[in-house]
Amino acid sequence: MLWAIVKPVRRPESRFPLFRKRIPQDVLPKLQGRTLTIQVGDTSVPCRITEKTREIKVSLRTAEPGEAKERQADISAQLERQWRAIRNGPQRLTQKQVVSLAGEIYGLVVDRYEDDPETPERWDAVIEGNRLAKEGRWPIHIGSTDAQIRNAYEHTFGPLADLVLSRRGLEIDDDSRDRLLRRTGDLLDRAAERLKRNAEGDYSPDEVRKGFPSWTSAAPKRAAPAANTQARVSLQKLLDDWWTEAKALGLSGATRESYSHAVGKFRKHLKHDDAARVTPEDVIAFKDARLKEVNPRTGKVVSPKTVKDSDLAGLKTVFGWGVRNRRIETNPAEGVTVKLPRAARKRSKSFSDEEARLILDLSLAYRPGRRERPTLAAAKRWVPWLCAYTGARVGEMVQLRKQDVRRDAGGWYIRITPDAGWVKDKDMRDVPLHPHLIEQGFIEFVEGAPDDRLFVTPDKVGDITASWRTTKTRLAEFARKVVPDPDVQPNHAWRHRFVTEGRRVGVPERVLHEITGHAPSNVGEAYGEVPMSTMREGVERFPGYWQYYSVSA
Repeated sequence: MLWAIVKPVRRPESRFPLFRKRIPQDVLPKLQGRTLTIQVGDTSVPCRITEKTREIKVSLRTAEPGEAKERQADISAQLERQWRAIRNGPQRLTQKQVVSLAGEIYGLVVDRYEDDPETPERWDAVIEGNRLAKEGRWPIHIGSTDAQIRNAYEHTFGPLADLVLSRRGLEIDDDSRDRLLRRTGDLLDRAAERLKRNAEGDYSPDEVRKGFPSWTSAAPKRAAPAANTQARVSLQKLLDDWWTEAKALGLSGATRESYSHAVGKFRKHLKHDDAARVTPEDVIAFKDARLKEVNPRTGKVVSPKTVKDSDLAGLKTVFGWGVRNRRIETNPAEGVTVKLPRAARKRSKSFSDEEARLILDLSLAYRPGRRERPTLAAAKRWVPWLCAYTGARVGEMVQLRKQDVRRDAGGWYIRITPDAGWVKDKDMRDVPLHPHLIEQGFIEFVEGAPDDRLFVTPDKVGDITASWRTTKTRLAEFARKVVPDPDVQPNHAWRHRFVTEGRRVGVPERVLHEITGHAPSNVGEAYGEVPMSTMREGVERFPGYWQYYSVSA
């Protein structure tokens, strides 16, 4: 059968960390023979529980430490909901709840395949497979007893039902499951018909979705809280308390600012501040509203990537923390996402020779405006050149301090460290300075800088987050003056170009990884270190940019 929404975890040799959690003894007997579906990021992963299973093991599917911690906590919360549902015993679903869950399954399938539905014949085959399942003749074409029909429904439609039940943390009785599978079978015929029309080029509005009711909780009604119990949970307080813990764990101020922005927007949308009252439908409505919102600074509609990676990520993290810390019962943002289309690649991700020359010329000749902050003017003069010769992320260069520019017996180098601010994966690295940077006077600039920070201005309490973000934005706008092509990233393209040029002049891949701070490509590369002398040899293979483009220093 085609319904391959859930994909198994493989690659045991993966460098991604593994989530492990022991199954409670009182829950284990009730789980044997079943399959749990776990949400890992945007991927649904099935975990089959056998007689030998004693713990849940699943790849976290990310090498980024902060994201791995969040996913680990989120999976743990999912499992705790599963354990609680199993302990409470199976519940009976109302007809409305059955239709709502089957509608979620319909949406999952259509969303998964509608962009590339392939051929109409594919969906004719699915409809035929569904018919055989309903007659008890799938996957084995024998008989049609009631037991065989139930087994065929379970085999064909059960995995998708388990997916939505796991997301909702539901344990349902046999009658409810039977009704859900039958409704699912009917709606998956409708989904296949819809996808067949898509394959024929018909993308007219989907009328089927309009008939699905919103989900209402199947949990037993709880007694009203006592008069002296405070049921309200402030969203702002939830955010502040999350940050107190996150800061202690080393999360960056940039993450806090992003998530604070998301929660602030959400509170404004809700018109209240009670986290306990928030429903998944509230989060979905917020998502839909944000996708229509126009950024007043750019005049453009907010991008789906911003909504997914900033707004929804922030809400999921803060609400997830609230669940784990017993502030709220469920995470209303869990499972809510934005499907990002694969962007068509129209050009290289690197700057071309001409684009690099234009930006470096502009930077070299830059003179500050009358009211421009000296640190911002310095960033426009030096950061493009630093990125060009180090392959560093622009944020890593923007947050440089005087003490991060150092010298050893071999020469000058830059220390990129989380002590200075944001560094992806939080790993310190040293990067040699190219002789051309020194020749241009970069060391004299550093030694003459009046403050600790070279390119940002801390606020009254010493925080650089706001200035750091602003400077990165201004640098992107600065590059756009001469490279307006929207299909190249005005800051990150230096990183791609550095690796491309390094390969061109024969710098070993392992050395390029060490200089740029990329993760090793395999386990073997993670062993040992690349000496500074070896990195310096690699950097010095790059001819000065003046030799490439006639940029006079």
